[in-house]
Amino acid sequence: MFELTLISDKTSDGDVLLWYLFGGLGNNIKSNMHSEADMIEAMESQILNENSLITVLNISGHGADGSGVQFAASDDLDLSDKNSRTRKSLANYLAPNAIIRIWSCDAASTYEKCAGLQSAADDLNTEIYAKTGEVTSGPDGGPIVQGANKIAAWIVGSSPSTWRVFKPKPLIQ
Repeated sequence: MFELTLISDKTSDGDVLLWYLFGGLGNNIKSNMHSEADMIEAMESQILNENSLITVLNISGHGADGSGVQFAASDDLDLSDKNSRTRKSLANYLAPNAIIRIWSCDAASTYEKCAGLQSAADDLNTEIYAKTGEVTSGPDGGPIVQGANKIAAWIVGSSPSTWRVFKPKPLIQ
């Protein structure tokens, strides 16, 4: 079981660097993902290399209209969409009790996005973490990056982003 980070091609070089600096040991980082198909291929490849399922999946990039990330030349990834190709494939790649973290702005900022992410958590039987506002597309990066995020939020007049957690509903037996 392993941690995998998938970074969209619309992520800034600085945010990609944050992943390599603060992403943690043992985190397999794959950047420059151009599409959902690239993300699915990266998950399949890493599962074969590691010979195990994913325990933590980080999805990083600029926020999209839904709850996911943008790609430069293809449709956005939206985990709140039941028809998302990635969402349908994830069940095959995630270990029991896996965690998904969406590192993009506003992934959990509206009722509709939150309802969609709760539905995804239920369907995949996994916890999903998503930010309510602005965020760097890289890991929180310790006190320096967290402080910079708070200052940036203050400058643009928004409240600091917080994680919202979507836990799967217990299965009825």
